[in-house]
Amino acid sequence: MTATKGKRMKMASDYRILSEKLSAFLNRVGIDALIEVQESIQSNGRIVNKEKGYRWWVLHNSGFRIGDGKGMIGEINGDYNDDHIDSALRKFFKHKK
Repeated sequence: MTATKGKRMKMASDYRILSEKLSAFLNRVGIDALIEVQESIQSNGRIVNKEKGYRWWVLHNSGFRIGDGKGMIGEINGDYNDDHIDSALRKFFKHKK
């Protein structure tokens, strides 16, 4: 389920932490490396949703960990599923354009 206008994002309380960590990662990696990754994702025929693939590549390679609120500990912890996480990633990249 995706977020709709007027509906609060599930990760709203942890979004600032996620945003700061991803921004620091993107600054460390640099634009040339990020362009290379984007080009690689664009040319990969197995990745259907290219933008989502890039968002999740950044999250995974940033080393940022999201705990499940049940035992797996991360930098943020909560009952978040992939849709909740991707909504936060879409918001982050929307503000990066």
